[in-house]
Amino acid sequence: MKKLLYLFNCLISVFCASSQSLQYAGSPVFTGNGAYSKNFRDAFSFLANNASLAGSSGITAGVYCENKFGLKELNNYVFTGIFGINGNSGIGMIVSYGGSKEYNRSQFGLAYGGSLGRINIGVRFNYNMIRIEGFGRSVAL
Repeated sequence: MKKLLYLFNCLISVFCASSQSLQYAGSPVFTGNGAYSKNFRDAFSFLANNASLAGSSGITAGVYCENKFGLKELNNYVFTGIFGINGNSGIGMIVSYGGSKEYNRSQFGLAYGGSLGRINIGVRFNYNMIRIEGFGRSVAL
């Protein structure tokens, strides 16, 4: 009986566990507003859903700056750009920087979204860097 309860507890723990993003690009609530809509897309939509690049047309850019709690150490700057290709696909770019000279994190990402008829697909590759003064830097792809 104890083994069954232990197994049940482990299964519940696995199914309820969630991961945490390495770095949020801007406010997650703000950037995801147009991700699942064809009518309300903006320059930040692909940050929540890369497939939203599929309906892009023309060139769009966005800048987002944030100063949490008025502390310069918590500044966050995000630049995004979308380049639409024939209205069926698009390429997105994100450049993000946050922190101060003692501790900062930066991100560079390239995304592609395309249409396969009724289905849109998307993929994004990020280059993330965290730098801590005195300890060096760490990079993840």
